[in-house]
Amino acid sequence: MRMRVGVAVLVGIAMWARAAAAVVQLEADSVTVAAAGGRAEVCVRLDSGGQEVAGTENRLVWDGSCVSGPSGAEGCYVAGSHGKDLSWNYLAGADFTLKALVLSLSDVDPIPDGELYCCAFTAEAAAGSCCPLSVVAAGASDPQGNALVAEGNDAQVCVAASVGADDDGCQVVAPRGGRGVLPAALGLVGLQILIRWRRSARRHRMSADAG
Repeated sequence: MRMRVGVAVLVGIAMWARAAAAVVQLEADSVTVAAAGGRAEVCVRLDSGGQEVAGTENRLVWDGSCVSGPSGAEGCYVAGSHGKDLSWNYLAGADFTLKALVLSLSDVDPIPDGELYCCAFTAEAAAGSCCPLSVVAAGASDPQGNALVAEGNDAQVCVAASVGADDDGCQVVAPRGGRGVLPAALGLVGLQILIRWRRSARRHRMSADAG
């Protein structure tokens, strides 16, 4: 009996440690353009860490002295095959900061790992130099509406030392898609409320059918 209890405790500790170690990563790619004034498509990708992620949110923060942010309706756009909506906006009172929200109020299926969205920046740094860009205030929610631990990363927007210099594997791609229809201010709270409301409605229908 004592051995069984000990094994159960060890299994519980192992499961807790594994769950605690699982962190959702929202990571921006570093990009290098050929010359100052070049368009740099910075893409943010999801690494779920093996968890089910139904929606994400984060902020992009950059150095406005050497990078210009996205502009226009297609300044940021959906990327990848997740099928969710993207909403984004600049934060009032926060310089060189935008908030991006990836979710769908009609689709709470898990998002596959890979690209979530991209934003078009303009590199204005001197040749051979880089400007910092970071993913901060990362958040994620699972299909049941529970918050998940999430982290961002630090990236760079660089200008090559000379035209034709290697870009270290970073890509500059053509814009795709468009701006989402959901207000970014809604946040993951909207997703969590929707999921819980739908579950409650389903339980009421089942109770009515049973009666």
